[in-house]
Amino acid sequence: MLFDSIVFAEKTPQHWVAGSNFFDRSELFEGTAETEATSRPVKFSEVFATLYHHLGISPHTTVNDLSGRPQYLVHDQAQPMRELI
Repeated sequence: MLFDSIVFAEKTPQHWVAGSNFFDRSELFEGTAETEATSRPVKFSEVFATLYHHLGISPHTTVNDLSGRPQYLVHDQAQPMRELI
């Protein structure tokens, strides 16, 4: 199984690592210690709002499903993450 991601993990306390295949290929970024992970949690809706923003799509766009009901691209009126804009 191959899974690539960036995770906040305890391989090195309070540092981000590139997680792959249960840390078999993980590389440390060796940056400064993470201090905002507990005080600034990120919701999935914020991640998707940021993704749509960078694609030029308003995260508050609604589309109608086949029954005509509105479906929201991002729930909870989430805003793009200001750190990544």
